[in-house]
Amino acid sequence: MKTTIKGTVHTVETQTGTSEKGEWKRQTVVIKTSAEYKNLVPVSFFNKDIDVITGDKVEATAFIGGREYKGKYYADIDGETITVEEKVQVADTPPPAPVPVSEDDLPF
Repeated sequence: MKTTIKGTVHTVETQTGTSEKGEWKRQTVVIKTSAEYKNLVPVSFFNKDIDVITGDKVEATAFIGGREYKGKYYADIDGETITVEEKVQVADTPPPAPVPVSEDDLPF
């Protein structure tokens, strides 16, 4: 079953590895939907380059499926495409200057 999921990127997780067929990469984009209960939906993209960051407003198309393993059932949400509708603005401010520490600044 194919579905569309709209929302804001909550987190992006990346896993990599090597199999008999070569290198692989799976990125899981957790999307916070604008539903009443603010559902978090993890959508996995296998061997695709995903260019999203936390805070981006996105629309993803995905296939929902499942499988059985040892009498238990597991759901999968496999991403097909993801489109950034609104990119989050990253500020170009320099990091704050470190605070000098002296031996006289002991807290006791």
